[in-house]
Amino acid sequence: MSQLRALIADRIRTTGPISVAEFMRLSLYHPDYGYYARASRRTGRAGDFFTSVDVGSVFGELLARQFAEMAAIIGGPQSRIPTPESPQGSFDLVEAGAGSGRLARDVLTRLPAIIPSCTTACVCIWSKSPLPRVPLR
Repeated sequence: MSQLRALIADRIRTTGPISVAEFMRLSLYHPDYGYYARASRRTGRAGDFFTSVDVGSVFGELLARQFAEMAAIIGGPQSRIPTPESPQGSFDLVEAGAGSGRLARDVLTRLPAIIPSCTTACVCIWSKSPLPRVPLR
């Protein structure tokens, strides 16, 4: 029996039935035995599945274009994504389940080409997995 399976079985024996949510939380995010804790790379050719980011930077580039359009609609001065020097109309980019942060990197790489005045953006990367928590540069 795997260590995770033993842990789940012990939890059920000790406290009774567990919800599907608790089972998935343990299976995916347990710090020692969870799926995302066991390897730093789960997507791409070496991983178990592909995501849009694994195919290339195109998805991030398309999102950058969409964010630029949204900034023009709700935007700051001269309808641009705000910078610390010009904070009016600001909005944040939040990437949930970010993995390695490649999508945010692709977006931030493309934005200055679409909006030359955009050299800074506020980005929040959120992930339950401890492995991908590396600084995005």
